[in-house]
Amino acid sequence: MCKLNGILCGVVALSLFVGCGSALAEKAQLDNNAASEIVLDVVRIEACVDNTDECFVAGGSKQMNLFDLAEGKVEAEGKVDFAKQVLLPDNTTELRLVLGDKSTVAVNGKSFSLTVPSGQTSGLKLKGENIFPKKGGFLTSLALNFDLGKMLVEQKKNGTDAAYSLKPVIQVASADIKPMPENTVGAVVLPGQESVIELGNAFTLSIPSGAVSGATVLTVEEIKNYIEVIDPLTQQIIIKPDLASTFKLEPDGFVFA
Repeated sequence: MCKLNGILCGVVALSLFVGCGSALAEKAQLDNNAASEIVLDVVRIEACVDNTDECFVAGGSKQMNLFDLAEGKVEAEGKVDFAKQVLLPDNTTELRLVLGDKSTVAVNGKSFSLTVPSGQTSGLKLKGENIFPKKGGFLTSLALNFDLGKMLVEQKKNGTDAAYSLKPVIQVASADIKPMPENTVGAVVLPGQESVIELGNAFTLSIPSGAVSGATVLTVEEIKNYIEVIDPLTQQIIIKPDLASTFKLEPDGFVFA
């Protein structure tokens, strides 16, 4: 079963991890103006809850350029709209970006592979002191402060192209969330797992295992219908709720596998 009643937000700070290995010949700090983008291959987004060891899937795959989260390249703040793609529970304290193997950094017009320690297991951790509201909801934007010169370090290898690494924890400057609208519920549906979305006693949607190809945020909104009737006492036309409602599934046009 997969239910989430809240919305979440999170924020992060960036620095660089410098790995050690026999193949490394030298390490060099990156010039602030050398990199033009840092694209993370996000497989899924997880939310960790206060006072527990539990982390829940809060969103699916996403190509995320860290420069889209900043107003400038160096020591900047910025925001990006997540458009109802990340749904977080109450009491979230940390976000984790679990990464694939296709993260890259563009330096001096050339693309290089980018690694993050434990990025494909526990994920890139986004933390901020007292940043996340107690009440969950949709993460709408995320802001980062980072110094690019400290964030990335070039790791030159003997006889090979340079490689780059990123520290596994980023401090968040701020985050915005949007509460779930009235008469609306949401859930993060996972591949390979049965899910149920319920809206009171009026609506139940059972989603079988394999219905989605990746973690997907779905919401159901109850739209109440109204009818015109004649009041038997006053003979005036009044508007009252119909017995039946319309239920809207989002994202609009979503097709199950």
